[in-house]
Amino acid sequence: MFEVMVNTKQIKLAVEKRVAVSGTDLQSLLFNWLNELLIFVDGENLAFSNMKYNVNTKKFVDVHVPIDSHPPFKALAEEIIKRKMNITIISESPILEQDSLKMMKIFRSLGLEF
Repeated sequence: MFEVMVNTKQIKLAVEKRVAVSGTDLQSLLFNWLNELLIFVDGENLAFSNMKYNVNTKKFVDVHVPIDSHPPFKALAEEIIKRKMNITIISESPILEQDSLKMMKIFRSLGLEF
């Protein structure tokens, strides 16, 4: 749904929202969940990415994906350097060591040395 409204590859992961909905069947659950998300879109100008429905637990969950997925890390790195931020990046990637090296390589390509 959000791919139609915005380019979700450029969404910055900045806000976590928890949504609890119920439904009498999978269709009503999905409808109610999407309706709740639209309330955030209209009321708080938010868009969402990285969510999937787990059929076994019957819950929507966020998804931890490698850095090559979206949103692109280079844009975040550029912003961090531009703002001269001193931050710690916490990655929940399933391939943590590989992605950490990729992040370091991106920072170095932008002129930041460690």
